Parts: sequence; C-alpha cells; structure tokens
Amino acid sequence: MTIGLNIERALLAFCGVLLLGSTGAFLLYVSAVSILTMIVSLLGLMLMFLLGVQTARQPAPVPSKSGLHLIPSR
Repeated sequence: MTIGLNIERALLAFCGVLLLGSTGAFLLYVSAVSILTMIVSLLGLMLMFLLGVQTARQPAPVPSKSGLHLIPSR
C-alpha cells in the first residue's frame, strides 16, 4: 500500500466523523419543532410544484361554438 491511499482513507473517515458530528450538534441545538416545521413546509412546496406540473400536462378544454359546454380537446 502507498501512503496516498492511507491518507485518502483517513481523510474519508474524518469527513464521515465530521458530518456525523455536525449533524448531531445541529440536532442538539435546534429544537425538533422547528425542524419538523421546515420539513412540512418543504414537503408542501414540493407537492404544490408537482400538482402544477401535473395540471400543466393536461390539455386545456376547447369551448364549443355555443359556449355552453366544454368539449375536451384531443
């Protein structure tokens, strides 16, 4: 084994520990209510965006000549 490979492994392990530690510190200092509020808000935004995409994909109905009914376009 070369020294470079050992340094890469040590750096990768250090990055994992750093990510785990910073996530743990974040969860200790920020209350669960605010985290859940942000998660629910982001989920609502994503669902509204998906609803808009689904609505945009549906063809718009074409009005009939009399204007009383809508004939779906094909």
